Amino acid sequence: MHIDAISAAYIDLAFAIEQHVEGLVDAYVGPPELKQQAAQHAPEAIVAALADLRAQVQASDYPPQRKGYLEVQLRGMQTTARRLAGEPIAYRDEVRACF
Repeated sequence: MHIDAISAAYIDLAFAIEQHVEGLVDAYVGPPELKQQAAQHAPEAIVAALADLRAQVQASDYPPQRKGYLEVQLRGMQTTARRLAGEPIAYRDEVRACF
C-alpha cells in the first residue's frame, strides 16, 4: 500500500496526539508500522506541525472534496493540540473547531 507524504504525516500526528489523549484514534486499519513509528511530540510541536500540514494540504493536487475533509479534520486536531499545549480555548470555540 502506498501512503503519500501528507497521509503519512497525518497518521503520525494523529498518533502523536493519541499519546496525550488516549482514544483519539478509535480505529486504524493502515500499515501497522506507521502506528508503531509514530513519534512522540510535545503539544507545541504538534500544533506547529499541523499548521504546516494544513498548508501542504491546501497546496496539494488533492481533489477539492478531499482537501475540505482534511482541513476540517486537521483543524480539530490542531485545536486539541493547542488545548494540550495550555492555550486557553473557550468551550464554544473548541466545539466549533472540533465538530
